[in-house]
Amino acid sequence: MHVTAPSEEPKVSLRERIVGQLRAQIESGSLKPGDQVPSENALIDEFGVSQTTARAALAVLRGEGLIHVVRGKGAYVRGFKPILRDATTRLSAQQWAAGHAIWLADLGLRPMGVDRIDVSRVSAPDDVAELLNFTEVVVRDRVYSVEGRPVQWAVSYIPADLAAGTPIERPDTGPGGTYARLRDIGQEPVKFVEQVRVRMPNPVERKHLRLDVGQPVAAIRRTAATSADRVVEVNDMVLVGDAYVMQWSFTS
Repeated sequence: MHVTAPSEEPKVSLRERIVGQLRAQIESGSLKPGDQVPSENALIDEFGVSQTTARAALAVLRGEGLIHVVRGKGAYVRGFKPILRDATTRLSAQQWAAGHAIWLADLGLRPMGVDRIDVSRVSAPDDVAELLNFTEVVVRDRVYSVEGRPVQWAVSYIPADLAAGTPIERPDTGPGGTYARLRDIGQEPVKFVEQVRVRMPNPVERKHLRLDVGQPVAAIRRTAATSADRVVEVNDMVLVGDAYVMQWSFTS
């Protein structure tokens, strides 16, 4: 009779033990958002490991986006209620035509702020100029925060022959935003296309959005066109990956 020997349990390194224990505490809620996680010295004392192993374990959790490091203070559990971004609802004319910012469709009563907004008139990048079929553009460059946390960097390009001399060239475009102002001049956008790519951020994006190591982003390019198929805006957005749940609603 052939007897099969019991399989050996795979060996778990001390680093993996530390990571597994802390990850389980975060996922179970025993370590809550905003709680400080054990320091390197505390892990050294508890597990009898070297500083290198303790540091590597925290680096794994940081790379997974479960913790963030505050320089000079320690590591803390990340905590942020994801924003439900329903592209179909937020781009509906019922939203911006009524004078509401499209952000309200995402946030409800959650506090939103604009960390920075720059408006300028420049020559469009080649790929944008090709989409707009126009070279000179008004650029609206802004960083949005929710509950004090940067969540999105958006750069909009609008043909200068439409935007020049209108409130689109001002930081505050007025009720309903850019799309309402385009409607005011008979260039209402009614067709929208969004392309989404998930990737790691570049250094400029990391700086603007104050991203930690291991945090991916969702890069979205939206084009908005009139019923006559003129593209009136190209909007390049970079969204912090763990800050959003993206949803598209449609009927067949």
